[in-house]
Amino acid sequence: MPRSQSRLVPVTATIAVLALVAFSIPWRNELASWRVAAAEQKWSRGEHGEALRELREVALARPDQIDWLMKTGQWALEQNQPEQAVEAIDLALKQLAGESRDDSDIAWQLTQFKAFALIRLGREDEAIEACQPFADQADPDPSRLNGLAYVYSLADRDLDQSLVWVDEALSAFSIGPSERAHRLALLAWDAGATALAAEWIDRAIGEFEPFHRRSLIDFEDKVAVIGAGSNQGSDGVREEISRLRSERESLNKRRAMMHALRAAIRDRLDEPSRAEADREVVRELGFDPAHVVELRFVGDGLRSMISFLDTRAWVLFGKEEYKTALHDMNLAVELGEAYLAVDEAAFKNLSRQIVRSEVLGREIHEQRRMMAVFYYHRAQIHRALEQELEAFADEAKIRHLGFEPGPHLF
Repeated sequence: MPRSQSRLVPVTATIAVLALVAFSIPWRNELASWRVAAAEQKWSRGEHGEALRELREVALARPDQIDWLMKTGQWALEQNQPEQAVEAIDLALKQLAGESRDDSDIAWQLTQFKAFALIRLGREDEAIEACQPFADQADPDPSRLNGLAYVYSLADRDLDQSLVWVDEALSAFSIGPSERAHRLALLAWDAGATALAAEWIDRAIGEFEPFHRRSLIDFEDKVAVIGAGSNQGSDGVREEISRLRSERESLNKRRAMMHALRAAIRDRLDEPSRAEADREVVRELGFDPAHVVELRFVGDGLRSMISFLDTRAWVLFGKEEYKTALHDMNLAVELGEAYLAVDEAAFKNLSRQIVRSEVLGREIHEQRRMMAVFYYHRAQIHRALEQELEAFADEAKIRHLGFEPGPHLF
C-alpha cells in the first residue's frame, strides 16, 4: 500500500469515530429525555419506587440537567429516601457553583429540599447552616422568608425569629375575607366550576356589602367634617377629598366586579331575572357589566397566603401556642380545600385534552399532597389540645387523598 494511503486509513477512521460520537450525543440526550418521561408516567400511575429508581439513574448520569436532579430530590423525599435526596441535590448545587448562589431562586429551592432531607436524617444543624446565607440577606422576598421560617420550625430552631419572618411574609398579602371569597369565585368561574363559583361569590358579596355600606357612611361623614373646616379651599383639603373619592371609587369597582360575576354565574344557572338584578346594581354604580366581568386581580397572592398561614401555624405549634395555631390552620385548610376543589373541577372539564389534563393532573397531585401536609399539621395541633377525634378525622382525610400520615409528607 502506498505511504499516502496508509496515512489516510487512520485519519479516515478517526473522522468516522468522531462523526459517530457527534451523531450519538443528540441520540443519547433524546433517549435520556424519553426515560425521564417514562419515569413521570410511572409516577403518575402510582409506581413511585420504580419511577424514582429510573429517574435517579438518568439524573445522576446527567448532572447538567438540574431540573432532573431537583425532581429526583423531591421524589426521594416523598418516598422517605432522604439520603438519595441529599445526593441528587448536592450534585445539582455543584452545577450552580459559578453563579451567585444567594441570588438564585433555583439554589434556594434546592437548598430547601436539602434542608428537609437533612432534618429527616436528624442533621438539623447542617440544615440550618445550609440556609444561613439566605437568612443573612438584607431584603429577601416573602416566599423566601416563609421558606426560612418553615425550615427553622421543622428543625425546632429560633422559633421567635421564624415567627418574625412568616409575619413579615404574610404582611405582603393582606387579603380580607370578602376578597378571599371573591378570588376563589373567580378561579372557580374560570375553571368552569359554576356551582363552586356561585357558592363563593354569594359569600363574597355577603361579606362585602355591610363593609361597603359602612364605608360610604364614613366617606360622607369625613367629607362633611372637612367641608365644615376653615381651610376648605386649601390644597391639602382638596388632596384629602380626592383621596377619599378615589377610595370610594375603588370600593364601588370591587362591588361592581362581584355583582357582574354573579350575574354571569346566574345566567349560566338559567336564572335570568336574578342575573339582571345583579347587572342593574353594576349599572347603578356607573360600570358596564360586560366589561367589569372580565376584570381579574393581579397575581395569585391568595395561594401564597395559604402556604404562609400553614407555616405560621406550625411555628406557633412549636411555640406551644396551640389555640392560635389552630385558628391559622383552620383558615389554611378551608382555603386549601377550596383551591383543590377548583383544580379538580378544571381537571374534569379538561379530561379530553390529554396533554393539558396530564399537566393539570400532576399539579393536582401536588395540591393533594399539600392538603395532606395541612391535615397532618392540624392533626398534630388537635392532639396537643387533646382533641383526639378531630385528629383521627384529619388523618382519615390524609388517607382519603392517597397518602399516609407522617412527617415524611413534608
